[in-house]
Amino acid sequence: MPPEKVDEKKIGQDDPVKVYRKPSCSTCRAAEVFLVQKKVPYVTVNYHERPLTRFEIWQLLDKLKMKPRDILRRREPLYKKFGLDHGHHTDDELVTLMEAHPELIERPIVEKGDHAVLARPVDTILQLLKKPLRLPKSVKPVKPTNLNL
Repeated sequence: MPPEKVDEKKIGQDDPVKVYRKPSCSTCRAAEVFLVQKKVPYVTVNYHERPLTRFEIWQLLDKLKMKPRDILRRREPLYKKFGLDHGHHTDDELVTLMEAHPELIERPIVEKGDHAVLARPVDTILQLLKKPLRLPKSVKPVKPTNLNL
């Protein structure tokens, strides 16, 4: 059976841009203004109102290509309260704390498809918007051929 023919330019373009945010955060609001100015449609996820699950946090970390410690809010009072500045917690323990205390997660995180960025500074979002799109493993690209009929 021949591979499914796919227009590579369209793959992932319909993936919504998601902004994981806290509405009172000025950097989150700046990220949204940035997307509006670039005419990029997006949806917001208020992860303080509906905390992320462990699975969702691990998925975001995979898309960010980061470790749990990389997205901790170091200025958050809970950071010191839980002794996170000592570096003795495992990645799994950190994700458990982030699930229970979403204020420990740095923000905003902007996601598109299978990529995400920590939007600090806000123009980091450009890296996400310029990312090449990855084909699903089940789809093989078909090279166009010139048929002179």
